[in-house]
Amino acid sequence: MSCGQPYEGNRRLEQRLTRALQQQLERTIPPSHARESYRSALANSIPLYQALFDTLPEELRNQIALVDRGFLGRSFTTLGSV
Repeated sequence: MSCGQPYEGNRRLEQRLTRALQQQLERTIPPSHARESYRSALANSIPLYQALFDTLPEELRNQIALVDRGFLGRSFTTLGSV
């Protein structure tokens, strides 16, 4: 939506994104099945999701129940130490 693309579902969505956004998405894919790879991918997913959410039009953001971002970050940090 923020790139001015018409909504056509999610199929091949990454092909219509900016290169910078494609690179951010690539960092959310674990490069291996190692625990640290999954942790890193999840850690990269959280700020990307938050940044994408912030680009939504306000009327759409108001329709979505928000989780406290501080709580989300603290929860992830706690999980990372397990």
